[in-house]
Amino acid sequence: QQRALRLKPLFDHISRNYAEKLTVAQAAGLAGMSQAQVMKAFKRAAGMTLITFVNHVRLSNAARRLKETAQSVAEIASEVGFADQSYFDKQFKRAFGCSPSRFRSQP
Repeated sequence: QQRALRLKPLFDHISRNYAEKLTVAQAAGLAGMSQAQVMKAFKRAAGMTLITFVNHVRLSNAARRLKETAQSVAEIASEVGFADQSYFDKQFKRAFGCSPSRFRSQP
């Protein structure tokens, strides 16, 4: 439980800065742990790896933007932290079962 509390600054950072690149070294610094410790503690606390979690947060924000804005898919992908739109499309489809464009057009 103490390690989970030490991860709070890291979770807060991700929720505020999900579009920015986050290295394991930065994550370790935010949690006050070694890189190995933070990766192990994060997976135990979140139930997924750090990278998977960051992508989940990014994709959730992208889905919200697709429904709420008229921005292009490319703009949204870039703004939520995906440098490669092809990778974004692939990850989005894996997470939501359809392409970003199709997701946007669904009621």
